[in-house]
Amino acid sequence: MSDRALAVGRVLEELIEANRMLAGPRVAPFAGLELSRSHLEALFLIAHRDNVTPGLLASSMRITAGAVTQLLAKLREAGLVVATPTPTDSRSITLALTGSGQQELTVFEARAVEQSLPHFEPLTAAELDMLSGLLRRVTRRS
Repeated sequence: MSDRALAVGRVLEELIEANRMLAGPRVAPFAGLELSRSHLEALFLIAHRDNVTPGLLASSMRITAGAVTQLLAKLREAGLVVATPTPTDSRSITLALTGSGQQELTVFEARAVEQSLPHFEPLTAAELDMLSGLLRRVTRRS
Protein backbone atom coordinates (compact mmCIF):
# COMPACT_ATOMS: atom_id res chain seq x y z
CA MET A 1 0.00 0.00 0.00
CA SER A 2 1.34 3.48 -0.87
CA ASP A 3 2.23 6.07 1.76
CA ARG A 4 -0.69 8.19 0.55
CA ALA A 5 -3.13 5.29 0.90
CA LEU A 6 -1.86 4.63 4.42
CA ALA A 7 -2.28 8.32 5.27
CA VAL A 8 -5.86 8.32 3.93
CA GLY A 9 -6.53 5.22 6.04
CA ARG A 10 -5.34 7.07 9.16
CA VAL A 11 -7.59 10.03 8.30
CA LEU A 12 -10.59 7.71 7.87
CA GLU A 13 -9.85 6.07 11.21
CA GLU A 14 -9.79 9.47 12.93
CA LEU A 15 -12.97 10.62 11.16
CA ILE A 16 -14.80 7.50 12.30
CA GLU A 17 -13.63 8.05 15.87
CA ALA A 18 -14.56 11.75 15.74
CA ASN A 19 -17.99 10.91 14.35
CA ARG A 20 -18.57 8.41 17.14
CA MET A 21 -17.49 10.97 19.74
CA LEU A 22 -19.59 13.82 18.36
CA ALA A 23 -22.65 12.00 16.98
CA GLY A 24 -24.68 11.73 20.16
CA PRO A 25 -27.65 9.42 20.53
CA ARG A 26 -29.28 7.69 17.55
CA VAL A 27 -32.59 9.34 18.41
CA ALA A 28 -32.66 12.92 19.65
CA PRO A 29 -35.43 15.07 21.10
CA PHE A 30 -36.35 17.84 18.68
CA ALA A 31 -39.46 20.02 18.82
CA GLY A 32 -41.18 17.55 21.10
CA LEU A 33 -40.44 14.67 18.71
CA GLU A 34 -37.84 11.95 18.73
CA LEU A 35 -36.04 12.29 15.43
CA SER A 36 -33.46 9.91 14.02
CA ARG A 37 -30.01 11.03 12.89
CA SER A 38 -31.34 10.80 9.32
CA HIS A 39 -34.16 13.24 10.13
CA LEU A 40 -31.67 15.62 11.73
CA GLU A 41 -29.30 15.31 8.78
CA ALA A 42 -32.14 16.12 6.40
CA LEU A 43 -33.10 19.19 8.45
CA PHE A 44 -29.48 20.33 8.51
CA LEU A 45 -29.08 19.93 4.74
CA ILE A 46 -32.34 21.75 4.03
CA ALA A 47 -31.27 24.59 6.33
CA HIS A 48 -27.71 24.97 5.06
CA ARG A 49 -27.94 24.40 1.32
CA ASP A 50 -29.73 26.33 -1.40
CA ASN A 51 -32.56 24.96 -3.53
CA VAL A 52 -32.81 21.56 -1.85
CA THR A 53 -35.00 19.10 -3.72
CA PRO A 54 -35.88 15.57 -2.65
CA GLY A 55 -33.45 14.32 -5.32
CA LEU A 56 -30.60 16.42 -3.94
CA LEU A 57 -31.46 15.22 -0.45
CA ALA A 58 -31.38 11.58 -1.60
CA SER A 59 -28.01 11.96 -3.32
CA SER A 60 -26.48 13.99 -0.48
CA MET A 61 -27.63 11.51 2.15
CA ARG A 62 -26.95 8.50 -0.11
CA ILE A 63 -30.43 7.08 0.41
CA THR A 64 -33.26 6.11 -1.91
CA ALA A 65 -36.04 8.39 -3.08
CA GLY A 66 -38.48 6.25 -1.08
CA ALA A 67 -36.46 6.80 2.10
CA VAL A 68 -36.50 10.56 1.46
CA THR A 69 -40.27 10.43 1.04
CA GLN A 70 -40.61 8.73 4.44
CA LEU A 71 -38.24 11.20 6.12
CA LEU A 72 -40.05 14.18 4.67
CA ALA A 73 -43.48 12.85 5.62
CA LYS A 74 -42.60 12.96 9.32
CA LEU A 75 -40.90 16.36 9.03
CA ARG A 76 -43.82 17.86 7.10
CA GLU A 77 -46.42 16.39 9.49
CA ALA A 78 -44.50 17.94 12.38
CA GLY A 79 -44.63 21.32 10.67
CA LEU A 80 -40.84 21.56 10.39
CA VAL A 81 -40.49 21.42 6.60
CA VAL A 82 -42.55 22.81 3.74
CA ALA A 83 -42.37 21.86 0.08
CA THR A 84 -43.09 24.36 -2.69
CA PRO A 85 -43.08 23.91 -6.46
CA THR A 86 -39.71 24.74 -8.01
CA PRO A 87 -40.06 27.96 -10.05
CA THR A 88 -38.21 26.55 -13.06
CA ASP A 89 -39.77 23.05 -13.07
CA SER A 90 -43.33 22.55 -11.84
CA ARG A 91 -42.72 18.77 -11.63
CA SER A 92 -40.15 19.29 -8.86
CA ILE A 93 -40.38 20.73 -5.37
CA THR A 94 -37.99 22.75 -3.26
CA LEU A 95 -37.74 22.06 0.45
CA ALA A 96 -37.41 24.68 3.17
CA LEU A 97 -37.71 24.84 6.91
CA THR A 98 -40.80 26.46 8.33
CA GLY A 99 -40.35 29.34 10.76
CA SER A 100 -40.77 26.99 13.72
CA GLY A 101 -38.48 24.44 12.06
CA GLN A 102 -35.76 27.09 11.72
CA GLN A 103 -36.20 28.19 15.34
CA GLU A 104 -36.00 24.61 16.61
CA LEU A 105 -32.94 23.87 14.48
CA THR A 106 -31.17 27.01 15.68
CA VAL A 107 -31.66 25.95 19.31
CA PHE A 108 -30.66 22.35 18.52
CA GLU A 109 -27.48 23.42 16.71
CA ALA A 110 -26.50 25.83 19.49
CA ARG A 111 -26.90 23.03 22.04
CA ALA A 112 -24.84 20.66 19.85
CA VAL A 113 -22.05 23.22 19.52
CA GLU A 114 -22.08 23.85 23.27
CA GLN A 115 -21.82 20.11 23.99
CA SER A 116 -19.01 19.71 21.46
CA LEU A 117 -16.88 22.62 22.65
CA PRO A 118 -14.88 20.55 25.19
CA HIS A 119 -13.81 18.11 22.45
CA PHE A 120 -12.27 20.95 20.46
CA GLU A 121 -10.56 22.65 23.41
CA PRO A 122 -7.06 21.55 22.27
CA LEU A 123 -7.44 23.44 18.98
CA THR A 124 -6.93 27.16 18.43
CA ALA A 125 -9.45 29.20 16.44
CA ALA A 126 -7.03 29.18 13.49
CA GLU A 127 -6.72 25.39 13.68
CA LEU A 128 -10.51 25.04 13.79
CA ASP A 129 -10.77 27.23 10.69
CA MET A 130 -8.10 25.11 8.99
CA LEU A 131 -9.89 21.87 9.94
CA SER A 132 -13.18 23.21 8.64
CA GLY A 133 -11.56 24.30 5.39
CA LEU A 134 -9.81 20.97 4.88
CA LEU A 135 -13.03 19.03 5.46
CA ARG A 136 -14.86 21.36 3.07
CA ARG A 137 -12.24 20.64 0.39
CA VAL A 138 -12.59 16.90 0.92
CA THR A 139 -16.37 17.14 0.55
CA ARG A 140 -15.89 19.40 -2.50
CA ARG A 141 -18.09 22.17 -1.13
CA SER A 142 -15.62 24.99 -1.72
